[in-house]
Amino acid sequence: MTSIKQHLRPKRKVNYQEAIQKFDETESSDSEFKLTVESDGSNDSNSGSELFSKNKKRKEPVFVEKDIVQLLAEDENNEYRQQRLKNMKNRLMLLKSMDSNEDIKEFKSLDMKRSCTVKKSVTPKRKQYTESVVLPRKRSLRLMNRSIDQSNQINDTNNSNLNNFQEENNATEEQRIEGELNFSEMEEKIFLGKLKDVLSTPSSSTDDFASFDFERLTTTIKSCYMLEDPVKIIHNRITSLDLHSSEQKFLALAGDKSGNIALWNLMENTGVKMKSHLCSVNCVTFSLQNNTKFFTTSLDGTVRQGDINKNSNILIYASYDKIDHTTWHYELGHSLLIAEGGTGSVKMVDTRTPNSNYITFKCHNRSVRTVQSHPINDNYFLTSSGDGFFGVWDVRYATKNSQPIILQSFSKGLTSAFYSGQGKYVLTTGNDDTICVYQCSDNVSQKITQIAHNNHGGRWLSVFKAKWLPNREDCFCVGSLFNNPKRMQVYNREGKILHELKSERMNTYCPVIAVHPKKLLIVGGNGSGKIHVFAPCHNLKEI
Repeated sequence: MTSIKQHLRPKRKVNYQEAIQKFDETESSDSEFKLTVESDGSNDSNSGSELFSKNKKRKEPVFVEKDIVQLLAEDENNEYRQQRLKNMKNRLMLLKSMDSNEDIKEFKSLDMKRSCTVKKSVTPKRKQYTESVVLPRKRSLRLMNRSIDQSNQINDTNNSNLNNFQEENNATEEQRIEGELNFSEMEEKIFLGKLKDVLSTPSSSTDDFASFDFERLTTTIKSCYMLEDPVKIIHNRITSLDLHSSEQKFLALAGDKSGNIALWNLMENTGVKMKSHLCSVNCVTFSLQNNTKFFTTSLDGTVRQGDINKNSNILIYASYDKIDHTTWHYELGHSLLIAEGGTGSVKMVDTRTPNSNYITFKCHNRSVRTVQSHPINDNYFLTSSGDGFFGVWDVRYATKNSQPIILQSFSKGLTSAFYSGQGKYVLTTGNDDTICVYQCSDNVSQKITQIAHNNHGGRWLSVFKAKWLPNREDCFCVGSLFNNPKRMQVYNREGKILHELKSERMNTYCPVIAVHPKKLLIVGGNGSGKIHVFAPCHNLKEI
């Protein structure tokens, strides 16, 4: 006996109209029941119920009709199938009666609309952050043993402090950078008074490490070690550092990321501090023309000149354009070459007429990171840029055509480019994690050394800048990200490590390095305002 599934499978074409007529003759009592089927690809428009004619997307009732017709045509004498067909017929009649009900039709239409509508996901809007001034909590007058009059006086002072706070925050940049600064406290004046006579007298020592031969220099560098524990000389992360050329007082000048500067006596571990700028101080140098003066350049677009004898700090250049920000400077006689980050230009400012006239040299399309004059020929200056170039420019023609004499490209931006002692070589530090040495002569640059060096210190460290040893052509130093312990590295011109300045007491990285111009004294600044001093002696007085 064949199974029911075999009977349900369509085995051959069936004349569905004749099968329905046979079924209607056997069930004459239900003569109104008719089905709509398809035969040979043609539709019968006269027959069919409203259920299938109105909603053509329903496929399930059509399959039921086919099952009824096929079972009827295959075996008419089977009572089981006849009863099954009657039940199916009754269900179809029930569906037909339900379609005629208006309430059900309305419900179905609403259900279809609800299913067709697609809800769009609405992302909640972020709340805008607004800075608010948090005032101190009010305390009970009874607990503070104060009367109402005393409380009114306290409220008046709090309101005045609040107004002063709002005025300081709403002050414009022009109002903040104007004016002359000085060291006002008595201890600071005493400290500066002791330095006046010492810094003004020229040094008479002939034992300058710039005159050492390479073997003696290597031996002296390898004998350097850390003198004492790190000393905190400034508030925040050190971003720039320089050493005075005096040999009687080893004086360090440092700038941090908050705009503070510090003068520190390394021999006595004493110093003074001053809030000189609004934000990071990128470059600090002692004057080459006057030993008692120094220059500081900040990202706030200002350059200042400090005078130890006069206890003053005046503004010599300020850029009030929001796009411009100063990044570096270099002293050239009575002028100052100032690198700008927003316009990619270099400006020459006369220090004798502060913040008045200047000359603009358009050099790069992006930020100029460093600028330096040629050590021998003052007509040329060197720039490094964030767009991946270093260029050599002629001061006499840079304003007219802005065509570089030498232009060397890199895959990524540079952080620094410096001349060697005689100007024969250029040392570059780049974001492509390389340190390169180029030989520049006859308007041509040729790479002679490339070192793989991790220069990405992240947001918590200052930028790495490899520097030549002062007045040397064969050695340079740079910070390092090596651990256990932390260290600073000294390389020769061919890229080989001469010595690593490291100590177990050196617990932090030192990306900012300064070397004394005459004595082999190397100082590194870290991210917490501390310095690490390395020298080939046990005490600075012995050096």
